Amino acid sequence: MNQAAMQIPEMIRRSKPFGWILEPEAKKLLQSHSIPTTNFVWIKERESITESMATLTYPVVCKVVSPLILHKTEANGVIVGISDENSVFEAFDRFSVLDRFQGILVEEMVEGLELIIGSKNDAQFGPVVLVGIGGISVEVYEDIAIRLAPISAKEAADALKSLKGAELLSGFRGRPAVDLEQLSTMIERFSRLAYELKDEIESIDCNPVFADANHVTVADARMLLKGD
Repeated sequence: MNQAAMQIPEMIRRSKPFGWILEPEAKKLLQSHSIPTTNFVWIKERESITESMATLTYPVVCKVVSPLILHKTEANGVIVGISDENSVFEAFDRFSVLDRFQGILVEEMVEGLELIIGSKNDAQFGPVVLVGIGGISVEVYEDIAIRLAPISAKEAADALKSLKGAELLSGFRGRPAVDLEQLSTMIERFSRLAYELKDEIESIDCNPVFADANHVTVADARMLLKGD
C-alpha cells in the first residue's frame, strides 16, 4: 500500500463533519489508485504562494477550497487562464473571504475531449459506475452508460462504445482520437476504488475528465461520504 492510500482513513475522518472530502484530498485519493489528475498544489497560506507555484507551469486555474462550497463556479470560486504569480495572489485574496475558506487549489490547465466518470451506491445493487461524454451530451442528451462495479478495462471500453457520442472518442472533424486503452484502464481503476470504499463513500463525481491521444486527466473531483 502506498503512502497516499495509507492516509485514506485519516482523510475520511477529517472530512466527516462536513460530509464531503475536499477536492485536493479527493484528488490525492484518486492518485493513490493510479488515477491521473491535473498537476496541482493546495496553498493554505498566502506566504507560501511563491514557493508552491514553482512546481507548476502556467497557465493555471485557481479554485477555492471550502467544505461548504461544492459548486465553485456558482460561488464565483473559480478563475481560469491565470498566467502570472500576481494573479494567484489576487485569487487567494478574493477567495479568502468566502465561507470556511481553507486555501486555494491551483492546477495546470488541460485540454481534450470532455468526459464524466462517476459512481454511487445504489440501494439495491451496491456501487455502480457511470461514464459519459461530458458537456452538452450529458446535460441535454443524457448520454451515459452505467455498470456494476468493479468492471474490467474491456467492460469499460464496451460501455464507452455504447454511448451515443462514441464517435467522438475515435476522432471527429479533425480532432485526434482518444487513447481508448488508457481511458478504459483508468475507468477500471476508478471502479475498483468505488468498490473498495463503498462503506465509506456514497458517491464520486469526476467532472470534467479530459482525454486525448496521450493523456486522461481528472480535472475536478467531488466525493460524498456516507452518513452515519
